[in-house]
Amino acid sequence: MNYNFSRLAVACCFCATLTTAFGAKSKEAVARVTRAEPFKGKTSFALGAFRVAFITEDKVTSVARGGNTGGASSIMTGQLVGVDHALMQKISDEIYADFLKQATGKGLTIVDSVKLAQMSPVYSAMEAAENFAEGRLGTVVIPTGQRSVTLAADNSAKAQRGAANMMAGIHNIGVMNAKAEANKAFPEASKEAGVPVLGVTIVVNFANFKGGVSRYGTTAKATILAGATIDGSNGLTPATSIVGWDSKTYVCAACMGQVALIGQLHSNTSIGALETHSTMKKGDHFANGLGALTGSGGQTKKRGAVLTADPSAYETNVLVVAAQANQILLSGLSKGK
Repeated sequence: MNYNFSRLAVACCFCATLTTAFGAKSKEAVARVTRAEPFKGKTSFALGAFRVAFITEDKVTSVARGGNTGGASSIMTGQLVGVDHALMQKISDEIYADFLKQATGKGLTIVDSVKLAQMSPVYSAMEAAENFAEGRLGTVVIPTGQRSVTLAADNSAKAQRGAANMMAGIHNIGVMNAKAEANKAFPEASKEAGVPVLGVTIVVNFANFKGGVSRYGTTAKATILAGATIDGSNGLTPATSIVGWDSKTYVCAACMGQVALIGQLHSNTSIGALETHSTMKKGDHFANGLGALTGSGGQTKKRGAVLTADPSAYETNVLVVAAQANQILLSGLSKGK
């Protein structure tokens, strides 16, 4: 049930915008709607996929390359313990119920996946996704009694952020743009069901992992702020989002409509006990000493954290930020229509 999710903040003399593009978090989460054609004029939708992804391991790496000091790097890793599959399932069911309730409140009609399978032979024939499968976004959980299918890029490299991990992101975009089964089947399912077909993903993290560098790129800092968190897009591939197809959606590179959460929703309320420790090895200390002595190398700092969750507090606060995410996504969907 382990998942690695890394971010890299880099400061370079030749690229002052790199941190914003790959490492910084949005201060205010918003919905970004692209290719809204499948949503326009629609108030009824069918769910071809609804899943909640839980992150249980995370990592932020901050690298500074400015000045004449040789630069610096800071790495913070984090692990969540005390959250089992049963709790994940309970939370997923509650997030799903809230999504349906909020959709109804906005005047939207949602056809669930079971009914969609009855309405669409094409959708019914698709292979159902496995519950609690490990994927690009974490441990994927499907609401009780529902079915979901694999979406493009689900089985590709685990989601990463940062310049050093750009190739992994580009690879994920390539996989996402490929003619995956859902990209081909959902327009046909939409035609059979008479409504657009949606894929909904909510990504739950246990902390806000932040990386940054000093103004002149001479020092680096990586920190963890424990608390229920909903992760948005990293700028390369979507995380918390709604994607949609109608009968006219082309089978092509990312032709589906999309409402993506941009930024991050985070609660500072405690969800458990956080313990931090150094993860520096002898080799790291030796490299730091040699770099300081010769002036030819940067300084590295490595720390780790373990969050032992209070199950009740974790559930309560995840539901708070997840409800905010549902509201933002559904508002974007409503505006798209």
